[in-house]
Amino acid sequence: MKKILILAYIAICLVNCKDVETADVSGVTIFPTFEMLGEKTIIIPVGSEFVDPGVTAFEGDNEIEVTVTGSGVYKGEATLNTSVADEYTVQYSAENSEGYLGSSSRKVIVSNTGDLVNSLEGVYVADIERGSLRTGLEYVYIWKNSEGVYELSDGIGGWYNIGSGYGTNYISSGAIINMPDISSGTFTSNTFSNDNWGGDCDILSVVVDPVAKTIDIETEWSFGYLFKIHLTQVN
Repeated sequence: MKKILILAYIAICLVNCKDVETADVSGVTIFPTFEMLGEKTIIIPVGSEFVDPGVTAFEGDNEIEVTVTGSGVYKGEATLNTSVADEYTVQYSAENSEGYLGSSSRKVIVSNTGDLVNSLEGVYVADIERGSLRTGLEYVYIWKNSEGVYELSDGIGGWYNIGSGYGTNYISSGAIINMPDISSGTFTSNTFSNDNWGGDCDILSVVVDPVAKTIDIETEWSFGYLFKIHLTQVN
């Protein structure tokens, strides 16, 4: 008799507990989804206007409001500033009816394209060797600071920032090439370092091929590494 009562109590409890635990709880949360128009990466010249192709956000079948922001990756611009050459992240955010956020992003690259005779400016794909290791990366940038003076977005080609996926704290920033007469192959450069690990980085050689649209750079890092960086310009 006791066994029957105990089993009946357990059955009643299971039913009642289930009702209490699921009371007033939403069964499904529909997170924002995004439909992006245009290309995921857009390259425009310095000083031109950026016309956003647009993004539409949905909660299920219902369109919801999108908030758009932009910021520079390398030069610290708080908005998308087309007068400053840089890689920009355009962020699209939307909130569903329950207050959950979703986002999508687009890369906008603001840059001039040099002819590699009069200017080294441009957007480049990097193919890098470090000892027996090799990797291909997108993108490395060369900016013109003044006549004959150029700055690299990453003096070791983005090996750690992009290739290892460590992020912008691991850029080797501040690499300058002074090359007023590109055809002569003569240049001077500064000593720079990795933003996180430090150490001294020095550019040993710069070879420009204006026909192939390539630049070969060798950078030595005082921690015992030599980076051979082959840059191919993106038109």
